Amino acid sequence: MTSSHSQERKVEKNAPTADVSMSTGVSREADNVSMPTDVSSEADNKRSMTNYSSESNTLPVVIPVVVRSRESGCQMQTYAFLDNGSNSVFCTEAVRKGLQTRGQLTNIHLQTMTQDKVIRCQVLKDLEVMDLKGNNIIDLQEVFVQDTIPVSKEEIPTTAHLKEYPYLRHLNLPDISCDVGLLIENNVPRAAEPLEVVNSENGGPYAYRTLLGWAVSGVIKPGITRKISSHRVSVKKDIDQQLITMFNHDFSERVADDKPEKSREDQRFLREMKRSTEHIDGHYQVGLPFKDRNVVMPNNRPQAEQRAAHLQRKFARQPQFHREYAGFMDKVLNKQYAERVPEDKFLREDGKMWFIPHHGVYHPQKQKIRVVYDCAASFKGKSLNDNLLQGPDLTNSLSRKLQSYQRAYKKPVRKEDSTSQNG
Repeated sequence: MTSSHSQERKVEKNAPTADVSMSTGVSREADNVSMPTDVSSEADNKRSMTNYSSESNTLPVVIPVVVRSRESGCQMQTYAFLDNGSNSVFCTEAVRKGLQTRGQLTNIHLQTMTQDKVIRCQVLKDLEVMDLKGNNIIDLQEVFVQDTIPVSKEEIPTTAHLKEYPYLRHLNLPDISCDVGLLIENNVPRAAEPLEVVNSENGGPYAYRTLLGWAVSGVIKPGITRKISSHRVSVKKDIDQQLITMFNHDFSERVADDKPEKSREDQRFLREMKRSTEHIDGHYQVGLPFKDRNVVMPNNRPQAEQRAAHLQRKFARQPQFHREYAGFMDKVLNKQYAERVPEDKFLREDGKMWFIPHHGVYHPQKQKIRVVYDCAASFKGKSLNDNLLQGPDLTNSLSRKLQSYQRAYKKPVRKEDSTSQNG
C-alpha cells in the first residue's frame, strides 16, 4: 500500500465547439392510439434512427458494465442501454464526474415533437467500456454527456424476470447498485454482436451473449401502464453554427470570454491548495482538498485487499505485466513521489484512513504502462472523490489560445503591399 504526496488532476482542454444536432422522441400514456411507423428521410449529412413501440412494458436491453477513462484512469460500474437504433453514444453527467474526466464543449440541437432548442454539453473521447470482470475492452470514440439516460432502474431486466421462462432460467443477470449511465449506439457493433444465442420459445423473449455479458430482449414486465412511444435520434454537423462561430472570431473587436466565473467551491479549492502546499526535501506536497475536513470514512481495507488479490492473480498470468508494473512502482518510491505507510498507521480507527486501490493501464500508442490510483472506488457508499473538491478548469480553450497567438503576431498590411498583391 502507498500514500501519494500529491494528486494530479488532468482534464481535456475546451476546444472550439463542433455543433451537433440530436432529436429525441416523446412518450405518452394511451389506451388506443395509433402512430405511423415510417419517418421521412433527412438530409444526406444527417444520420437518423426511428423506433416504434406499441407496448412499452417490454423491458429495454440493458447490461451491467465497467466504464473507464483513459485520461484519468478512473473506472466505475454502471448499466449500459444497448440501443440498436441510435447512432450516438451518450453517458450521464454522474458517470462523467465519477470518471473525473472532461471533454470539449459542443452544441447539441435537441428536437422533440413539442420543442426545438440548442443546448451545450461535453463530448468525451477517452472512454472505454468492458465487462464486469475488466475484460473485453471496447473503445468508445465519441460520447456525448447528458443529465440522464431515459431508462429507469425499474426497467432493468433481472434474473427474477426470467423465472417464468424455463429455457432462460440458467442465465444469471448480475445486479449492481447503479443506474443506467451509458447508452451505446449501433456504430459500436462489438458491444452488441451476438456470440451465443438462446432462441425464443412460444413467443417469449430471447437472450444473447455479447462481449459485455448476457443481454435479454423481449422481457415483459407486468403491471406497467401501456404507453405509446416513438423515438428518433440523430447526429449531424451544424454548418451554419460553425460559420457563425468563425465569423464572430474573425470580425469581432473583442473576443468573447467563454470561461465562466469561478464558483465559491472553486475559490475554496484554490485557497485550500495555497494553504496546504509545502516544499519539503525538494518536493512539493499538497494536501487533499476535502469538502469537510472532519469527514469520517469507513475502513475500506477489505476492498483494497480484494483488488490487490485480483491484481496478484493477473501478475501470475502475465509475467511481463508484473515486471513493468513493479518497475513503475519502484520508480515512484525511489523518486519519493510516494512513501510506504508504516504498519502502526494501519491500526487507527478514527475514520481518517483510506486505502486507494490501483491498477495498470497502457498508453494506446506508446504501449507504456502507467499505474493509476482509483480514487473513485466506492466502499459502503463512499469514495475519496466524492469527498474532495473538484476544482476549477484552469486550462484555456484552443480557440482562446489561437486568438491570443493571432493578436500577438498580427502584422498590419501596408497600402503598397495590398496594391502589389491585387495587381
